[in-house]
Amino acid sequence: ISMICEHHLALAKAVNEGSKARRRQLEAKFLMDLGPMPSKGMGAVAGARREAPVSFEPLRGGVEACTAVLRMHPDCVSLVSASIQALSDIRAVSLETAAAAGSGAGGGLTGETLNSWRKMLHMCEEKGEIS
Repeated sequence: ISMICEHHLALAKAVNEGSKARRRQLEAKFLMDLGPMPSKGMGAVAGARREAPVSFEPLRGGVEACTAVLRMHPDCVSLVSASIQALSDIRAVSLETAAAAGSGAGGGLTGETLNSWRKMLHMCEEKGEIS
């Protein structure tokens, strides 16, 4: 799992960096096309849309497998270590992918995205394996 996560993490980081660079280019182009910015008292932009919350449900099976290993083999250091490393890698890939997908205004991670991850992780625990 960790090797697959490392591969996908590298891909997600590349996509994230590429999207940030492309967004900066587009912002610069649009700012030049728009001319001067409106005054500060104008409020929120009309028609601004809110991003849909990120769902980590597709990852639930992998996370449940890791927490099951933690629950069934709490005394086996190598299994516990591998499970925690896999959970860490899954988390890194999922959060980087969420950032690359542009969740939240201007891209990047939001508190809602982190809460969604924590909620899914908590639902996979049965006896507080991770706590």
